Amino acid sequence: MSELIPPLQPGELDDPYCSREVLAADYLRKIFRERNMEMYSATIVKVDGTTKRLRLRPTLDESQSIVGGYIELVKAKDLSGKPVVLVVCEDGKILGQHTNNSITKEYGPSIYSGYIVGDVIVLRGYKTI
Repeated sequence: MSELIPPLQPGELDDPYCSREVLAADYLRKIFRERNMEMYSATIVKVDGTTKRLRLRPTLDESQSIVGGYIELVKAKDLSGKPVVLVVCEDGKILGQHTNNSITKEYGPSIYSGYIVGDVIVLRGYKTI
């Protein structure tokens, strides 16, 4: 654990309320937050190709609102081979939603009848299924 904690800088312990343990805890929280953001992400990919990264995983109601109906979870792998979960509209094709070309290019040929419609939420790192 000591290899994770950076060495003390001059003047860091001048504050009487700041100890080595406090500095270590702050540093570890920062590292966890950075790694957590890389490992766990939720991104909305809209039909027009725009993306929006979410700070937190959406709830069921939020997911239904984003995709425009009941949700369906689809297992896939990204271009690097890492597993992802796509949250899509269960009835998107029946409802006549437009093809999501950016998602279809990356995931469509191997899953889901060759193409994916509507706005999609891409979940990385979450053990959803």
